[in-house]
Amino acid sequence: MIYVAIFALLFMISLCEINFAIDRKNRLFICCLFFLTVFIGGRFNNGADYERYQAIFTVIEVSNFWRFDDPGFSGIALGLKTVGFSPYFTFLVFAAIQVCLIGYCIVKNSKYRFPALLVYYSLYMFPFGFNAIAQGISVGIMLCSIKAIEKKKLIKVVIMGVLAVAFHRIGLLIFMLYIIYNMKITRKKLVCFSIVLFFAACFVNYCFVNNRLTTLLPRAFQEIIHSYNSQYVEPVGISSILARVIMLVFVSFMAKQYDMAERRAYLVYLTGFAGFLCLAANDLLATKINLSIKIIEIILVCATLNKVKDRETRSIMLMTLSVFLFTVVASSVRHPDLYPYHSWIFGC
Repeated sequence: MIYVAIFALLFMISLCEINFAIDRKNRLFICCLFFLTVFIGGRFNNGADYERYQAIFTVIEVSNFWRFDDPGFSGIALGLKTVGFSPYFTFLVFAAIQVCLIGYCIVKNSKYRFPALLVYYSLYMFPFGFNAIAQGISVGIMLCSIKAIEKKKLIKVVIMGVLAVAFHRIGLLIFMLYIIYNMKITRKKLVCFSIVLFFAACFVNYCFVNNRLTTLLPRAFQEIIHSYNSQYVEPVGISSILARVIMLVFVSFMAKQYDMAERRAYLVYLTGFAGFLCLAANDLLATKINLSIKIIEIILVCATLNKVKDRETRSIMLMTLSVFLFTVVASSVRHPDLYPYHSWIFGC
């Protein structure tokens, strides 16, 4: 199966990178990004979003452009349609944008590039590349804004925030990142903040489950929340919580040795985890919001591996993580929207 073959290839390259110097690593990384772009963008009738985005491409016109959400996505789609490109090519263009953004983030924030790419492929390519394309681009812009946030370049952050929001409202998280990244963080504050977040999340989730928090809101907001909950009533599953706990334990393993930038990224990650627990009564909402923050694992996983000086320990950690990642991949590709894989580029 092609999904397993790609995972195995990325794992082997990752194992080599953390132990040996790879010649022409930049070229190899670019080749991997190019292949993932073609793999994601060249799909045919694969992915939960496929029919929806094809329908948008078919009906979008200059006259009805503003009726669609995410003007950034709609604008590019309209431009491609006006020029004369097919809807298949549209998927390729958006895949290229998303993968390039992720690749840029990895290069700027991670010493080890291929383990970060392995994490992206295993945990985020399917939800963002094969499902929520516009949200994936918005999240990619958010990740690329981290360096500007660290250097307190407010104008650049605002521009990137507006651009991210143009693709998806989740781009507003950029401004939350700016606030958190500019907080003075010590190790004691980080520990205390983590404990407070955990208990606050448990309390808020308890209130939501028992409908005790919504009664404090205006009636109009109560009706909106009840309407939303009536559509998506499934709570977060135990397996989903366990998967996030596993990653939390991994990135927390060397958290004491994180530098200031990594500590701030870790704080954002903890905030996202607390938010996930707060929304645990609604699986769809919790997952949709949390994925956009949880993707910081791409940075933290490599930061954790980088702090481990012993080569054998580093290899064992990567292999242990890869077992978990492979479990996620194997579970994801069982979905009928993903298997079997079809491509209009490869003709298969």
